[in-house]
Amino acid sequence: MRLLVYTDYVYRREGDAVYAERAFALFLAELRRYVDRLVIAGRLDPEAGESHYRLPPDVEFVPLPHYGSLVHARQSVPAMFGSLVRFWRALGGVDTAWLLGPYALSVLFAGLAALRGRRVALGVRQDQPAYVRSRHPDRRWVHLAGDALERVWRALARIWPVVVVGPGLARNYRHSRRLLEIAVSLVRDEDVVEPAEAAGRSYDGELTALSVGRLEREKNPLLLADVLARQGNQAALPQQPAENEGVAPERGEDEHALGRRIRAVSNGRHARPPGCSPLSTSRKRRSPAIAMMSAAMPL
Repeated sequence: MRLLVYTDYVYRREGDAVYAERAFALFLAELRRYVDRLVIAGRLDPEAGESHYRLPPDVEFVPLPHYGSLVHARQSVPAMFGSLVRFWRALGGVDTAWLLGPYALSVLFAGLAALRGRRVALGVRQDQPAYVRSRHPDRRWVHLAGDALERVWRALARIWPVVVVGPGLARNYRHSRRLLEIAVSLVRDEDVVEPAEAAGRSYDGELTALSVGRLEREKNPLLLADVLARQGNQAALPQQPAENEGVAPERGEDEHALGRRIRAVSNGRHARPPGCSPLSTSRKRRSPAIAMMSAAMPL
């Protein structure tokens, strides 16, 4: 199978290397082990440089015109027309298109793939209406647009098979033609600690938990504090500053809320509110390894 994958990500290029900004790209890149040819399409940042996750050299990349946000129509509309041309050309060398959505371009790409007689599969990673309302709480028209895209995507899922992440989305798409529910992991089998090694480790004394992630509402950062609350005072889990991409001013309240929640449920001597450790360029290259180790290593 020759597979073309699209999700609404921004990529950067440094020389011959292509970098993605989001960790899900690592999951997409692993598909190359199961197909004859893997092509990933995405917006290319006009500014050269490295980013978080480097795509393997055997994964082909189709650069699409860059735009900052769909809400900036003067920039996004011309870029979308250019994206249709490039995606049409990319379809010439593949058998199947897997389109993550619902995004406006994903809907248009599905139509192009059908016109060219290619197999189409859809993908859903998040609750689009809830995500849009979280990101743009005061923009009513954006909410309506997100709802419309969700309805269109569910209608397309009655025509083409759909892959969804988690049981919540599986319920939303339960009327699809064919439905596959998956769980996304960025940890390879060889990186997981053997059960015997985990069982043989001593858990006496103080344990330290490392949290790696973005302080975004849709990432539910307060879940970490709720986990601590369930442990009770018998568990002392000091919180070190989190590896993070940085907290923008409008998101700073999430960091403060997490700190207040931890102080409320934990003994002050045993817990420190996490801070933000912005990732420099050199540290960004290490973040995938940090994430995989913290996920696979027994605490």
